[in-house]
Amino acid sequence: MQQTEKRAMTNGFDRRYHDYHDRYVAWKKKGKPWFPYVLYEDAVVAALVLGLLLALIVFAGVPTESQADPTNTSYVPRPEWYFMFLFEMLKFFPGELEWVGVVVVPGIMFAALLLLPWIDRGPWRIIKRRPLIALATTAGLVATVFLTVQAFQSTPVTAETGRKLSPIEAAGKKLYQAQNCGACHVLQGQGGTVGPSLDDVGSRRDVSAIHQYIENPKRQNPNAAMPQFLPPLTHQEVDQIAVYLGGFK
Repeated sequence: MQQTEKRAMTNGFDRRYHDYHDRYVAWKKKGKPWFPYVLYEDAVVAALVLGLLLALIVFAGVPTESQADPTNTSYVPRPEWYFMFLFEMLKFFPGELEWVGVVVVPGIMFAALLLLPWIDRGPWRIIKRRPLIALATTAGLVATVFLTVQAFQSTPVTAETGRKLSPIEAAGKKLYQAQNCGACHVLQGQGGTVGPSLDDVGSRRDVSAIHQYIENPKRQNPNAAMPQFLPPLTHQEVDQIAVYLGGFK
């Protein structure tokens, strides 16, 4: 009795398995229509990614720099990190060839992505069965990573990146540029070498000490070559410059 029941259960399982297998083979042969199945799945994933980005914007915030200043020649413009490889690639197309790196190369890349379903129509999912696509994808990823790393190394982050200037600091920045302080001091990697670098002056002196030195350098150091700035600047203007420089640490 038990053997009969066991045999019946086995036969029932085999029958259900073969029925499922036959339906699966037929479904695979027929294929899965793009609409609505694939479109629905893509829409769900896109909505989840968009929700994640919105949550990051609301709760984590986006670091901003100071207001753009066209008179600041020491500022080094940088794109977002995911465009750094294109930023670095422009160095291979100087002068009149710049349009090739801006338009032609990215255009070829996007066209290849759009045409990929028609370029590679093979059914294989195993990488070794698709050597051309695997090689092209690997080469593209390696080139992107290499150019991104090179861009970060060759274009250092400016000292103000991610730091929003207060109104006092913004005023101090304008005064720093108006007084041509960069002729003698290096700031953000740019400037003269007559005086000491100010890139980390905020870590060496507090705002009060910077203020006193700008007002009358010889009072702090009798051998200082730097002239005093009070006058021509007012006490408030000197304080604005000191607060601005104090942020560089």
